[in-house]
Formats: sequence, C-alpha cells, structure tokens
Amino acid sequence: MRLPDIVPGRRRGTSVARLLVEVKLSRARGYIADSVYKALGYLNDFRDVFEGQGAPHAILAAWDGVERKPGYFPEDEIIIATHANYRTYIVEAVESLLAQLPEAAAVA
Repeated sequence: MRLPDIVPGRRRGTSVARLLVEVKLSRARGYIADSVYKALGYLNDFRDVFEGQGAPHAILAAWDGVERKPGYFPEDEIIIATHANYRTYIVEAVESLLAQLPEAAAVA
C-alpha cells in the first residue's frame, strides 16, 4: 500500500482538516512532475479522508526547481513548494482549511 510522507490534521469541534504532504529532495522537474502524479494517486487512495473538505488537499515539497505562481492559492488541490517556502505553504494551507470548517463546530 502506498503511503504519503506526512498527514497533519487540525481539529475544530467535531470537524477535522487534513493535509497530505509528500516530500522529494530533488530539483529535477521531471521527477517533480512524476511526484505530482504520485500525490494525485494518494488523494485518490484516501479520497474518503478528504470528502467534504475544501482545497488544498496536498502539498508536494520539492527541494527546488519550481516557482510560486501568485493567485492560485488555495484553489489548487495540490500545492508545489520548495525547501525555502514549504513552511509558509503549510501554515497558509492549514489556516485556509480551518477557515472552511463549520463555525458552529468551533471550540471556544
């Protein structure tokens, strides 16, 4: 069975926001592209975990070789990050997902 590297989650009341994180220590664009397919495969394998959850669902963290395109966050299902910006992406992704959780389920 294929398994992603990391699956962090945050809970708000009874709702949980999860994010799949796949890490590749490469800057080779072909390998990064293949890794996007791998992340898409994980999202398919674990689609029940993400049911009803807004985007994003996954972050692919490569060492280098990709640039951030402004205006696409958080609509993309998969975000591609590098060693220099993956922390920012993870924080933004988790905050975005938490903002999408129902407020009625929030814990004070």
